[in-house]
Amino acid sequence: MYIYDEIYEEVFYSSKIFDYYFKDSEIPGEENAQIGVFDIETTGLSPQNGQVIIGGLITIAVNGLRIRQFFAEDDGEEEELLIKYKEALDEVDVLISYNGNSFDFPYLKYRLKRHGLDSYFGRFLSLDMYIVLKRYSNFRKVIPNLKQTTVEEYLGIDGSRDDMIDGGQSVELYFRYLINKSEKLRDTMLLHNRDDILQLSRIQWAFDQLDLHRIAAHTGFPIVSDDKKVFVSGIRLKTKHIEINGRYKGITGRYKLFRDDCTVSLEPLYEKTLIAPESDHGEIKIDTPLRKEGGNTFIRKDDLEIAGGDDYYILMKDGEPDHRQINRFVKHMIRDIIEKI
Repeated sequence: MYIYDEIYEEVFYSSKIFDYYFKDSEIPGEENAQIGVFDIETTGLSPQNGQVIIGGLITIAVNGLRIRQFFAEDDGEEEELLIKYKEALDEVDVLISYNGNSFDFPYLKYRLKRHGLDSYFGRFLSLDMYIVLKRYSNFRKVIPNLKQTTVEEYLGIDGSRDDMIDGGQSVELYFRYLINKSEKLRDTMLLHNRDDILQLSRIQWAFDQLDLHRIAAHTGFPIVSDDKKVFVSGIRLKTKHIEINGRYKGITGRYKLFRDDCTVSLEPLYEKTLIAPESDHGEIKIDTPLRKEGGNTFIRKDDLEIAGGDDYYILMKDGEPDHRQINRFVKHMIRDIIEKI
């Protein structure tokens, strides 16, 4: 297996609101959560008949962007590639993709299972930019489609690409590479994948035009306290209570905590057996009651004994959700919980 690992001199997208949610930055410049951008190349659209041949990943480094690419030099190296690539993905807290929820993750999951490997993808938060742009932007009204290259052209970054091939041509080149092992062919395929993830990292500038509070309330966000991490995946504001769902990492044990009428449940992915320890990751669910007065739905910090944060969180005003306040409450409450466990 061939591994490309270099630093690219470019600054990753940053804004006060984006960093607050997806880097879990309470203080400007502070980054508690590690962000990654990923994309895979395969020999076909079906994981039953194809293989993963390239796994690309961008993470933020001190002096730029760290680009890692895992390349299968023959069709018998997929298992080794998947092991190394998943180890790299599991180091990240927020993983950005383009249609990754529908293609990349299911493809990787199937291929991992095919080799009898760990296929659990709950150790990070998935931020799928295709879903973000489809649901929370007006891009569909002003451009013909939401293909990544079309979005790049609309944002004026299409000229940043150096590669001259598409995904289909990359497959053709790979089968030729298996015959002659040409470094030129290998580098052409790697350049295509590298440009895909670099361009995806640049698409993040679209967040300047979007409502990040609303996006974060629906896609979720990480909360990090040392090695303890929670990845919120769902927030449901109901008539009399708020329900929060997500996954956690770095916490061992089974918990069922109560604060007045508030319930906090942590369920490990698998329990301890005679030959295996209990998992340090699993599912978290929080259910807490709401107050209503004068058309507002709110929570008092003192009701739940939350350390820090605001005295009141007004979650709905005249029937309309305040995503900023909802998210602030969720972040402060979960941080308080995991710091006390």
